[in-house]
Amino acid sequence: MKTDRVPFSGGKRAGRGGLVGARVAFTVAALLLALSAAGCGYHFGETKSRLSRQVKRLAIPVFVNETDIFALEEVFTRSARRTFADGGAFRLVPASEADYRLLGRIVQAEDAVSTRRRATGGPHAATREISVRLEVSLVDAGGFVFRKAGLSDRGGAFGAETYADHLENRDDRLRRLADDMTQRAYNELAEGF
Repeated sequence: MKTDRVPFSGGKRAGRGGLVGARVAFTVAALLLALSAAGCGYHFGETKSRLSRQVKRLAIPVFVNETDIFALEEVFTRSARRTFADGGAFRLVPASEADYRLLGRIVQAEDAVSTRRRATGGPHAATREISVRLEVSLVDAGGFVFRKAGLSDRGGAFGAETYADHLENRDDRLRRLADDMTQRAYNELAEGF
């Protein structure tokens, strides 16, 4: 019984191809993969969108409140100013110096309270649900709407035994809701597209 085996020669086979050829083929394939990945949109370094690099000065006038909830525009305007300033992509300036303006409109807000009597006869348990619909637009100096986003969200707050505690819980929940919604607006308008 005779076999045609080539003796082991330290990793290099005699003849064409072999381990040396496989290494070259692997290196070429890896190089081609790296070059094709560089052209597919993945990159290292700065990841801010073109818009957030372009917009330098932003004004955020007081939002328009089309609801019957008092001072809702102040809560959302304050939250938007804080969110857009903290994002780092914008420098907030007065409207007369701005390249762009962020216009906000609160088009719907509902504040519903529901109570339940406890089976034990103790005090009522109350919950409050707040829902808000907000429209924001990034507008340039000429009035052209550059980006627009419509956001809806709701949040619940547990009530308390006194009306004052109810209002405090509602105000806290409104602030958290405004922070969440303006952060989403920032993501959609400045980073999203």
